Amino acid sequence: MYKSNINQKSNIYIRNPQTYSETEDVPEKDMAFIARIIDGEAVELLQKHAAYNMTELTLTELQKKLLKQKKCGEFATGEMTHGIAIANGKIEYQCRCENDKCPKFGECKPVKVERNLDYYGEEEPNEKSLSYLGIDDNTDIFRDPDSVSADNGEVFSAEELAAIENLRSDDGEFEELSAENAKSRIIEADTNAKILVNAAPGAGKTYTAAERILFAAKKDAKVLAVCRTNSAYEEIKARLISEKTDLSSVTLATFDILATKYLFDSGMTAEEIHPIPYEKRIELFNERFDEKRFEKFDMCVFDELHYLTNERAVTVIKILKAVKSGCLLLTDKECAALSFGSQSGCSTNSVDLYQQICELLPKDVKKYTLIGNKRQSENLEKMTDILRRSLLGKSENKNTVSEICRKQLSELPKTAALEGLRIDEKTGAAAILCRRSGDAEYVSWLLHKNKIPHTLVRENEHGLSLGRYLADILWDFHGEKISRDMFTKRYVSRCEDNSEHAAAYFDALCEYTGEKDTLDCGKLADKLLLGGEIPAEILNARNDMLTVSTIGQAQGCEFDKVYLLGGDFTPNEGKSLYFAETLPKSELELLNGGSGRQSFKRNKNDRWIRTIRETYKAQSECVGFATGNADDLDPFSFVEGGISEAVRRQAYISMNVKCGDEVTLRLNGDVYEIIHQNNVIGKMSPSYSENLLDEFGGRKYLETLPERISQLFVTNVVTFVSYQDREDVPSEFRKKRFWLGVEISGFGTVEKQ
Repeated sequence: MYKSNINQKSNIYIRNPQTYSETEDVPEKDMAFIARIIDGEAVELLQKHAAYNMTELTLTELQKKLLKQKKCGEFATGEMTHGIAIANGKIEYQCRCENDKCPKFGECKPVKVERNLDYYGEEEPNEKSLSYLGIDDNTDIFRDPDSVSADNGEVFSAEELAAIENLRSDDGEFEELSAENAKSRIIEADTNAKILVNAAPGAGKTYTAAERILFAAKKDAKVLAVCRTNSAYEEIKARLISEKTDLSSVTLATFDILATKYLFDSGMTAEEIHPIPYEKRIELFNERFDEKRFEKFDMCVFDELHYLTNERAVTVIKILKAVKSGCLLLTDKECAALSFGSQSGCSTNSVDLYQQICELLPKDVKKYTLIGNKRQSENLEKMTDILRRSLLGKSENKNTVSEICRKQLSELPKTAALEGLRIDEKTGAAAILCRRSGDAEYVSWLLHKNKIPHTLVRENEHGLSLGRYLADILWDFHGEKISRDMFTKRYVSRCEDNSEHAAAYFDALCEYTGEKDTLDCGKLADKLLLGGEIPAEILNARNDMLTVSTIGQAQGCEFDKVYLLGGDFTPNEGKSLYFAETLPKSELELLNGGSGRQSFKRNKNDRWIRTIRETYKAQSECVGFATGNADDLDPFSFVEGGISEAVRRQAYISMNVKCGDEVTLRLNGDVYEIIHQNNVIGKMSPSYSENLLDEFGGRKYLETLPERISQLFVTNVVTFVSYQDREDVPSEFRKKRFWLGVEISGFGTVEKQ
């Protein structure tokens, strides 16, 4: 009897039981099973199955090539020229055509096909072999199957490369300076000097800006300093105050504060300005800009120019043209280059801004590069430098960006799961950084469910929220002015605090309104409606122990420790990894988000939903809806209706509602009521209901409004200030202008009848 010449290994493999049951069948979750499939048609079928189930299908490089294979035009039968073969003991995708008469035979470079080798061996593939295939055993729910970009090895497009070359064209004109030399060359230079500073993250740009402003203030120079973020504004402000220098000659502002004050001084009322979003205020500022009002300044200072785009970039150019004397401009040219791709939709991007600035500055402008990283630990500094140089093509390391990203990520410590995360004082200021806003919304929701205090940084935040104390004191106060004594009594009894804190709170309000022993409530309301520079004492404090944000929103900030969500970055996403690496001072960890068959989608109004597809259903269903945007709440609903109803609602909020409480939304007509322990405390806006029915990528996931949305959380009890004379609000509250309300947040769970 002859021995069989069939030596192929069986193509039947046992599935992991956890990936199928009577109610669901999701082979995509069994990545060890998927990795074994080496038939192009089978891979294509599985890919369609994954798309139908809206789950992520992780393919090996071999499988990706199988999907791209084409039939040969030299054969009437349409034979495949390429396929799998064993070369040097490894399975590869190669040409296996043996038609030596084909005119393209030499181009295909055929190889000898070995059919008697067992690629997988006798044992099941272990964890190491799966890692070699690029497969992670943890299903990543934070991966959007509708927007997975191919890793083609290209970091920059041709347009980006051209922009980078333009940015580098003046590299030779910059003189490198250490921190010691920066004092005499930059900080203490003549106030009329025009100085352009280039520096990587952590090199001390904001510190240099603060010291330069302080030096100019001591020289009685009139300085205009404009900051991109509130954190930079607060840092510079604290530095100036600590020196107890006369700051009457310094105008320090964010772009938002500057635009708001300018519009008010130009004749707009507080009631007119308040409803206008900050981006629109900056646009109005640029439209109404009067150069003569800025000629009085001897110096202007702008920090973080590499992040400025659109209207803020326009503002910089307008002010630079108006201020004829000195300037200090701080940027990071390489960061601008790395950010260029994400700014493709901007009317003015950071590269455009830099080029316009260079055209405005005189030839004798002083150009310096600050060297050294004063922020990060030695290990993190080394990581960021390696990745930065690789991304910009400056590295002597021959590894690709993908290889460097994978190596760095593999060496980072890992936190097992988001649900088990615990933050304490030993951790310091920490941040969870996500690649997309939908991920950040979901992470915040999970933290709320686990009672972990944090601050969520949203893309569309509208100003700062006022703390509850102000409304606790004033919501039922009948007079137009309140005395120090009456204010103190109400503060101590209602806020459960002492008279010393009451005095400090009252003094801060009086300084804000320009009064002393009596506080004019109407005047205070008008000033608060403008936004702008508001005393920190009356704002809702951010929870600085833990921040949840996208990587983009966090740029320019700094944290003691960063948890990075997700561990797989393509070369192009390597830029995001680099920005994430620049933010922590001492520790960077990977955070596993858990597992599940869900994905996130974004509608035309930047609203995020969470979807899950149940087995055998035609399409995915919406199970969660991101809540907490600036316009989601109707602030007047907390006091609408009759006077007795409004008073009852205010008293209930004052005595019973606190941060962290869970609330539910209940549909009443076309608007949702906010329910706290079976009590209606307010309403959502009509636009919130409309957003639920918006299309997400051309598809609607809700045809009708759900009856309830649960698992939402109170993030702040706040003071609302009236800016409209609405008829559905009792006249008593229209006169008071202050009342209590709440801010809510979460990826609410959709409940249907």
